[in-house]
Amino acid sequence: MTTAHRHEIASRKKESLSSLVSNALEEMIRTEQLKVGDKLPTESELGRMFDVSRTVVREAVSHLKSLGVVESRRGVGAFIRRAHASSSFLAQGVSSGTVREILDLLEFRLPIEVEAAGLAAKRRTEEDLARLAENIERFSNNPGNDLAKQEDFEFHYLIGQASKNPVYANFYDSLGDALVPRTRVADRVIPSRIKGYLDRVLEEHRQIYSCISAGDPEGARQAMRLHLSCSYEFYLSRLEQDPGA
Repeated sequence: MTTAHRHEIASRKKESLSSLVSNALEEMIRTEQLKVGDKLPTESELGRMFDVSRTVVREAVSHLKSLGVVESRRGVGAFIRRAHASSSFLAQGVSSGTVREILDLLEFRLPIEVEAAGLAAKRRTEEDLARLAENIERFSNNPGNDLAKQEDFEFHYLIGQASKNPVYANFYDSLGDALVPRTRVADRVIPSRIKGYLDRVLEEHRQIYSCISAGDPEGARQAMRLHLSCSYEFYLSRLEQDPGA
């Protein structure tokens, strides 16, 4: 990362930092400073390279995942998958950079994830239930860790796996961290409101899990619909309070 890159990012205030970082990484891949098959530097290393927070780096890498340029390998790291964006429809600008984009994504997710929950209730195994229960336990014990973004993403991903339809898991992989965009509004909301929001999300996850565990497809669909609808209302209230968010 050159000093010129850093200065360019620092000077372009009107664009989100994560967009600037993802664009810079795309340029590095295009010019083969980073080659297909290479492992990306760690979040800490990228943060130092671009002089941004790890949260910004995470959002930038998530965007590259949605484009199909980068892929995660569990327990290993993120790798360059291809030099150019995927032609899949999910790669065409899926983003959570603004509250309006978060609302658009939630509208898109709602019917898809409602059905995923119903299928999971029909098809889940005991192993699926154990993984979901362990995820909820981690969320409960560590809700303040990066706003529980990893636990939240994993919960939805595990439901996709429990549906036994591999397209759902690919869907979540394509969205990456854009699926859980809390950091966009975290600095605009008082800490007590964020804590209350996380407590509510955790309780909604428990309700979804309870229905899946009970083998109740319609209950699982209703619980997921309520969960995503509540998130939509939360972000809509942010947009109404700050139309420029």
